[in-house]
Amino acid sequence: MHYSRLTKRNIFIVTPVIIALLLFWVFAKADKSPEKDQAPATLVEVAIAKNGLIPKQVESVGSLKAIEEVNITSEVDGRVTQIFFKDGQAVAKGMPIIQLDNIKAKADLESAQTALKLSQKTYERYQALFKEGGVSQQELDQQRSDVESKEAAVKNTIVALNQKQIQAPFDGELGAFTMNEGAYINKGETLVKLVNKRKLKVEYAIPEIYLPLLKIGQPVLVSVDSYPGQTFAGQVTFIAPSIDKLSRTVSVQATVPNEEGTLSPGMFVHISQIISEQRETIVIPEQAVIASLQAYTVFKIVDGKAIIAKVTIDERYNGMIEIKQGLAVGDTIVIAGQQKLDEGTLVTIKKDTDTQAKS
Repeated sequence: MHYSRLTKRNIFIVTPVIIALLLFWVFAKADKSPEKDQAPATLVEVAIAKNGLIPKQVESVGSLKAIEEVNITSEVDGRVTQIFFKDGQAVAKGMPIIQLDNIKAKADLESAQTALKLSQKTYERYQALFKEGGVSQQELDQQRSDVESKEAAVKNTIVALNQKQIQAPFDGELGAFTMNEGAYINKGETLVKLVNKRKLKVEYAIPEIYLPLLKIGQPVLVSVDSYPGQTFAGQVTFIAPSIDKLSRTVSVQATVPNEEGTLSPGMFVHISQIISEQRETIVIPEQAVIASLQAYTVFKIVDGKAIIAKVTIDERYNGMIEIKQGLAVGDTIVIAGQQKLDEGTLVTIKKDTDTQAKS
């Protein structure tokens, strides 16, 4: 009898607890909406696949060289009395760079000029005497010859004096001087290097199969690892007339303007040379493409979700890439935020790129 009362008492206590738990589970489940089960959308930047013009290119590598570069030397021996610039400074054509001791050269010029004046006066007197019959034609001719000789002597001393001042043969930047003021230098000795960096040339090679398509004036784009994301435009200025027998390539040179002085001779560069006319094709920004050993893929946005699309690519040009298969004009593709995406991930398009993507 005691046991029966205890059991009924326990049941009386436990039953409300069970009912409460059941009610909590029912209300909690009813409160769960499909939206609360889903992960938050991932923010991405997008662009629209569109028709664009893209040329056919050939890629190569090469190095930059200065078109104008010279080792400054002296044509005569002498002692350096003045250096007008410091290492690395820019100079204009005709500016004096180094002055050698010119005291003797100046004295020689003054002496030659004095001798010329004296000879000219004598010749003038001989002309007057010749008219009066005081001197013969031969004597007059000899005096005229003496004037000419003295004129040549003056010219020679002017040249010798000018050689004592070493000037810039073209606009450019100086390297490091190899001597100081007071040093004695010898004829032909290298004193400093002068380089014009405002226009450079790039030398590279292209496989011989492209030879029929190569033309002077074709545009090239040059890029260097030192300036990622930047390209520098140039033009083809030389195509070798023959094929290299060992490499089966054609040597090519292109000129690259460098007014800002960003590039330097000796830099290793990547070259893209345009070898055919532009053609219309589907293009997207390069950063949209994900490369793997298996395939090239992009994330395409469909109904607010990221969908993986395999693509076949071809030419690249000016930050854009040609899509041969896998996308259609008007497809919205992700250009930033791909690392956070999987197949079917909900996405939110970043506002400042949404307008751009739809343009």
